[in-house]
Amino acid sequence: MFRGHQQQVILECKFAPIFTHHQGKAMIKPGHVRQLVSYASVFRGEFAGETRAVLLGALVDRSAGRDLDVAIDGLPIPV
Repeated sequence: MFRGHQQQVILECKFAPIFTHHQGKAMIKPGHVRQLVSYASVFRGEFAGETRAVLLGALVDRSAGRDLDVAIDGLPIPV
């Protein structure tokens, strides 16, 4: 976690594939999302400023990688 003036960023790094495929669509593995949102909700509760979360995944298995911007429960999460 990085905390500055009125803003904090929760950073989660995964060194394994963060995407899975379901019915022909690529999606973020649900467990990774739950973990990150859980961390952010804990830190958000004790901080008066803005909270953001970032999920980083290492490029593995010749993955081309993806860049996504999602929001969960008002929490912006770039992937």
